[in-house]
Amino acid sequence: NTESDDAYICFDTNQDSAYFSSDRDGNFDIYIKTRPPEMTINEWFDGNYSVSAKVDSINSTGNDKCPYVFRKYIVFASDRPGGMGGFDIYYSVFRKGKWSSPVNLGPDVNTQDNEYRPVLGYHEEFTNNFMIFSSDRPGGKGEYDLYLRGITFPER
Repeated sequence: NTESDDAYICFDTNQDSAYFSSDRDGNFDIYIKTRPPEMTINEWFDGNYSVSAKVDSINSTGNDKCPYVFRKYIVFASDRPGGMGGFDIYYSVFRKGKWSSPVNLGPDVNTQDNEYRPVLGYHEEFTNNFMIFSSDRPGGKGEYDLYLRGITFPER
């Protein structure tokens, strides 16, 4: 933690990298902190503080938050320019040691309102992944409601 707002931590599949959001430079950006290979996860948690790096291929001039890593995909919420309104959900694919340019999940997921805190999952009886996210779109039961969608990411 820093003196800024650090939030929404998520670990990659191997638990060797932690992703989180922080507003330490003004807007929220997504950061990564990598565990040294010689350290166990307990040693890493108990170790001294070290600076985290921005995930530059993902961050924008807007607020980029709520990262969630699932296998080779990361999903996150952003109010970056060019979205559908409010916060939209974007995804990126990890290839050749780098995250690809983010892609907006489009009108099947995003609205002019806020979509937030995406989480990906998989069930062996289905051919696609699923995503759970919250939204304050009209027609829900409260301020923010949870939504479930089947989702297939295009291979690009």
